[in-house]
Amino acid sequence: MRLELLGTVRAWQHGQRVVVGPPKQQAVLGFLASRVNEAVSIEEIADAVWGSELPRTAGNAVHTYVAGLRRALGLPREKTAGGPALVSTGGGYALLVNPANVDARCFEHRLAEARRLCVRGERRAALDLLESALDLWRAEAYTAVPGPFAVVERMRLQELRFTAVEEWAAEMLAAGRHAEAAVPLGDLVVKAPLRERLRALLMMSLQGCGRRAHALAVYRETRELLHAELGIEPCPDLRALHERILADQPVTLGRDARGRLVIGADGGAEGPGGGDRAGGGAAPGAAGTESESAGTGAGGGAGSGPAGGRAGAGGGAGIQGGVRGTGAKDGTGCGTGAGLGTGAAADAHPPASAPPCAPPRTPTQVPGPPSVPSVRSARVTPRPAQLPPTVRGFIGRAAQQRRLRSLVDEAGAHPAKAPAIAVIDGAPGVGKSALALQIAHETAERFPDGQLFVDLCGSGLRRPRVSAGEALGLVLRSLGVAETRLPATVDGRARLYRTLLSGKRTLLFLDDAHDTESLAPLLSGGPTCVLVTSRWRQLGRLPSPHTERIELKPLTPQESVRLLAYLAGPRRLTGARQESFRLALLCGCLPLPLRIAAGALVEDPALSPARLADDIENGRLEQLTVVGDTAASLRMSFRKSYRAVPPEAARMFRLLGLHQGREITESTAATLAGITREGASRRLDLLAAGHLLEQTGPDRYRFPDLLRLYAAECAEEEPLRGRTGALSRLLAQRDTEEAGAGTGAAPPRRAAPCREPLASERCGAHEGKRRTARSGGGRSS
Repeated sequence: MRLELLGTVRAWQHGQRVVVGPPKQQAVLGFLASRVNEAVSIEEIADAVWGSELPRTAGNAVHTYVAGLRRALGLPREKTAGGPALVSTGGGYALLVNPANVDARCFEHRLAEARRLCVRGERRAALDLLESALDLWRAEAYTAVPGPFAVVERMRLQELRFTAVEEWAAEMLAAGRHAEAAVPLGDLVVKAPLRERLRALLMMSLQGCGRRAHALAVYRETRELLHAELGIEPCPDLRALHERILADQPVTLGRDARGRLVIGADGGAEGPGGGDRAGGGAAPGAAGTESESAGTGAGGGAGSGPAGGRAGAGGGAGIQGGVRGTGAKDGTGCGTGAGLGTGAAADAHPPASAPPCAPPRTPTQVPGPPSVPSVRSARVTPRPAQLPPTVRGFIGRAAQQRRLRSLVDEAGAHPAKAPAIAVIDGAPGVGKSALALQIAHETAERFPDGQLFVDLCGSGLRRPRVSAGEALGLVLRSLGVAETRLPATVDGRARLYRTLLSGKRTLLFLDDAHDTESLAPLLSGGPTCVLVTSRWRQLGRLPSPHTERIELKPLTPQESVRLLAYLAGPRRLTGARQESFRLALLCGCLPLPLRIAAGALVEDPALSPARLADDIENGRLEQLTVVGDTAASLRMSFRKSYRAVPPEAARMFRLLGLHQGREITESTAATLAGITREGASRRLDLLAAGHLLEQTGPDRYRFPDLLRLYAAECAEEEPLRGRTGALSRLLAQRDTEEAGAGTGAAPPRRAAPCREPLASERCGAHEGKRRTARSGGGRSS
């Protein structure tokens, strides 16, 4: 078995990828994998997954997740001869796996081994090992895994990754391979713009390529950024490097006795005996101890000393790991600046228990972008990569994906003056954001200047809606504009926004938009392509010639069953084809309730699809709710749309919840609300625009199945007198229609074949009236 943590949490058995399970189950696996072959208590696992927000059932949940991991990974409960296992210990669990099969452990071991090779002078082998260590990374560690442990471990591993790239780049520069080092360094500086050591390495690589002007530009931009963000000047070592490049003096690398790279004025050859001085210990101004600076003085004058000192543990002061005033908690911080010292951590041997790793393959190049971004745009303006992770198990939407890819491809290949805009709208829980994220991630490389994301909170239920000015402020901060430099007006921010993105290939994802007013300033020029999701149909009428509107409908029953099988595991649905289709239909074929249902099947191994379908049918909205996670609640998703409509439309929605028939006409709606047909028509159109109703024809509407249940719930919010009056008016209308039919009066043409449904609706309305009278619920008017 092989476990991967340096990206999304993944597991492999005999070369085949295994579905790990829901996010919290991934969090449990990630925590156990970080402590392989160690016994950890249930309390430790619960703290790692939930932190201070422990649910009362945390212990039971841990047992459930461990049982789910055993099933998914095929791990036995007891230790086997040489094989992996997930065993129970006194009050906890232990994951028994060869540490060499956990990529994060292997990465740390290779990094430590590369440092040891550097100390022994085996530079080429160390460089190959660093490259193989970096090749293990696929994305940000523990991607989309929840819990405080994942957050802390993600930051720790990211710091180690930066350190490894810095050491790799230093070795490349020492070997004279400046051009190859410039590519990944340029990309990494964008991701960590305040790491001064990275910028020093980039300046040296550019100068070594003969791009002296670009190296000086990097320093100017570094100085501007540090001044704008922190109000400080570059460190003395970076200033010393700048002065040497400005004076066109050679900047070469040497090594001290401990294998650390330092700057020398004459080539930095290693001196006899490997003393602590650069250039053989004879250079004037060189430092004499490991905690002091290794001087860069040229000729006979004393120069300023780049930091090569010991890395402070737990975030000590100084310049460690490339960011002022911070240090890695495990002592892996590296001295920064022109000295390129790797600190005491470079000298530390790995512990005796460090896992052996299989001989690594040697890649030809550290992962990086295919080309070096321009110096000024890449170094001054951060390149944002803000897209949230995609959902697991995206299925269907083939036609919509083709339309979106075509739009994005055209926008990326031929940027227009006005951005290409795609507006995706649909009912709550239909998967609008999932589709947009799927396309955004697939085409992210078409937009090398960045991908921006703003949640406009259009529903406004849990957080206030984001105005145009606030959205522009968020985007401008992402583009590196300091708070003090943000224009005060919306027009001023829009002008700065267009200026910064002029000529750039950028993608902007605006989630949960509500109206065109908040969108207009973000669409007037600026990004190359804009993806918008909304619950409101009228956003498809944006005043732009490059707007594509896509309305999402529920999945087909076949696609719904495929999604259930993928998320819950195909074995859970084996032999239950009819029950699976019934379960999909009860979920309205909507991705959100389907995911909740699949999660319920994963959480409870004893729960069958047939029993879950029965439970949902008896209390559908209650069963389609994730306890403690309002974002995954179908009722919460419906409530967002319901609360977003105007009050008069919301009242119409409540009253329609009293209607027992499937078809709703303008006449029925007007009777329920006690208003004219014209007023009812306007309210029905508002509900249809918010995807709370479906228009099936002229003067014809209907509720989607699950929304019908929610509307019936909302009807209880209407005062008792209002409900009673609405039902009385509806019954009177039905009686009048039936009486007219009995006396030979010509009823509407459509009423003739509908006597039985009308009678059924009448009985249902009487029953609703009796139920309302018995409950006495709602507010009295």
